[in-house]
Amino acid sequence: STQSTWVPVEMRFAGVRVAAAVFSRTYSTRPPVVACKHPLKVEPKVGKKMGWCTCGLSSKQPMCDGTHKKANEEWGTNFVSLKFEVQSEEPIFLCGCKATKNPPYCDGSHKDL
Repeated sequence: STQSTWVPVEMRFAGVRVAAAVFSRTYSTRPPVVACKHPLKVEPKVGKKMGWCTCGLSSKQPMCDGTHKKANEEWGTNFVSLKFEVQSEEPIFLCGCKATKNPPYCDGSHKDL
């Protein structure tokens, strides 16, 4: 069976430092849930660490509320929160469909779902 893997990364995009992990898209049992098919606007605070939901089950979309822990137990997956910190207070648009190739940012992948 295939395994879900995470690749450690540190990158910057539009003034945001992302130091976390990126999902390799080889799912062990199931892909993330599509929370919505549009970008979600977030108005961040500089220096505040945020966690983007990777499982699609959080009730605080697009942010993580820890629901992935229960999903991991029930589904045998290994979702984690993607942690990132912003360096600007400019609004950002985060992915709601969880299919982005540039997590946590929306790249328009929802248009193909």
